[in-house]
Amino acid sequence: MNELDTPPPAPGEKPKSRLYVWLQRAVIIVMVVLFAICIRSLWKEFQLMRGAVWLEYLRDLPRSAIVWSLVFCFLSYFFIAAYEMVAVINAGERLPFHKVALASFVSISMSHNTGMSLFASSSMRFRFMSRYGVPPGSIPAIVTFSSISYAIGVITAGAIFFLLHPLEIPSNIRLPFGIHTTRALGWICLGLLLGYFSAALLRRSEIRLWKVRIPFPGFKRAFAQAVFSAIELVAAAACMYVLLPKGDPPIPFYQFAGVYVIASVLGLAANVPGGLGVVEATVLLLIGEHYETGALLAPLILFRVIYYLLTLVLGLIMLFIHEGFHVKALVKDITGKS
Repeated sequence: MNELDTPPPAPGEKPKSRLYVWLQRAVIIVMVVLFAICIRSLWKEFQLMRGAVWLEYLRDLPRSAIVWSLVFCFLSYFFIAAYEMVAVINAGERLPFHKVALASFVSISMSHNTGMSLFASSSMRFRFMSRYGVPPGSIPAIVTFSSISYAIGVITAGAIFFLLHPLEIPSNIRLPFGIHTTRALGWICLGLLLGYFSAALLRRSEIRLWKVRIPFPGFKRAFAQAVFSAIELVAAAACMYVLLPKGDPPIPFYQFAGVYVIASVLGLAANVPGGLGVVEATVLLLIGEHYETGALLAPLILFRVIYYLLTLVLGLIMLFIHEGFHVKALVKDITGKS
């Protein structure tokens, strides 16, 4: 068999067309190329940054900025747990919020630092939810609803920031139809959001994605989903924003929030751990002209330490404690029966 040929399908599985296979490979190639471009851009910025820049940045950074960054980081993960709670309720299950929050924080903090975020978070959620007594048939619906919630949050935040305060597209990026701001993207986001709310008002019984059946949320749950997921993105943007030095001219938060939404989406689409390189390169591209050369890399790295690495350490500690209690309960149960 030629190495470009697709393997024979499993019994009962529909064969994949050659076009589908080539499209899959094309997407992978494009992602690799984009990732390489982003890393090259960051490497240039890193070479321009002297060691003294780090010391100067840390010396001038108010300690209150680090505290506020930690607060906004907490709020971001809190609202992730909030819309995952909506996912649990929408699946017809009942769990205490602290259990949902634990499963959410551990799975998200770990998936943020892997290149297969959906797989990592899904497997970890399945581990927690199954122990909580959630039926196996409900867990895929919960995970899928949570993933959709992130997209709804992006659409909601995009509709707000891209319409009310559209971003100027850098002059070195040429878009068709003479588009030079994100206002058109804001109208698209608003249309998608209104379409989603309209579908929620019609109260369809369920939607089916692949083999997963998800109860379609009513308007109240859809609205809560949009609000919680949008606040999560805004809090994450604020977590980064408070660490930035003052620009010339200064960048208002409502403008930076739109930048972060774009960077977050591109980082997720690149399918690299935490959008590494892609998020930073996007921020540098969109607001780099407001800062001196090399001034942005230090706060971007500090943001990554707080939002990704610190939460990963906490997530691992919580996982070990949770596993320890689980093993202790198993041993007690076994010894009690013997």
